[in-house]
Amino acid sequence: MRHDSVDLATSRRERVDFPAIELGRDLERGGSSDARAIGDITADAFRDDPFNRWLFGRFAGMAGVFGALARHVYLPRGYCIRMGDEGAAMWMLPGGDLEPPLRALPALYGAVLFGSTWGAKRRTDAAVAAMARHHPAFPHAYLFTIGVRPSARGKGLGRSLIQPVLDACDRAGVPAYLENSNPANRGFYRSCGFERQAMIDVMPGAPPLEAMLRPPRWVSPSGRGWRSAPAGQAGVLVPTAPWQCLYLLPDPQGHGALRLIS
Repeated sequence: MRHDSVDLATSRRERVDFPAIELGRDLERGGSSDARAIGDITADAFRDDPFNRWLFGRFAGMAGVFGALARHVYLPRGYCIRMGDEGAAMWMLPGGDLEPPLRALPALYGAVLFGSTWGAKRRTDAAVAAMARHHPAFPHAYLFTIGVRPSARGKGLGRSLIQPVLDACDRAGVPAYLENSNPANRGFYRSCGFERQAMIDVMPGAPPLEAMLRPPRWVSPSGRGWRSAPAGQAGVLVPTAPWQCLYLLPDPQGHGALRLIS
């Protein structure tokens, strides 16, 4: 078991404390040379994803956009995990900056305009705007993508890829957030503790896109250790100010539990 240190200094956010992420022996943190591989793995995993097929229309567009975002956003500012050539995940940890830098725009626009089908620019603009409207304002870890190649599925690799950061979220007491672009994956995400918050309305004709939130595991009032929210009771996150919220979770004994995340 490795303990990978995390640097959350960004140009637009204050430094936010986040515990070390413990990676299993088959996992490695992605480095600057992994951008293309992460893009290709993710695009291959999303090859039959209904939302991304509608969004880009071609594999080249998906691979180009995911590779560019890995290179310019999620590798230098976030936290990427690889499992060899079989799977990858791209995270932005609390305090990270999601806005692509100017130097990323040629690769992004090139992939959308020349690697995708007609109308992809309009579709991606609508998707980015709709996703931004639903994105939480309070501290959270954001799972941008997680993907396992079709040839490697059925081995539990998805759970291995997602769990290290979720465990760190529990230790930090912060939620995790994602957009589910494939209804077939809802059961997997729910098994990891995510619950639907809203359906994201991108534009007429767009496939479903689902905002999902995973509350952190919490310490019981009795002090007997960590507890998870019961299925279907993901609690309520109530924003009180930018980067601050109250987390209300039903107490098993009916007393209620209120937790401040800041």
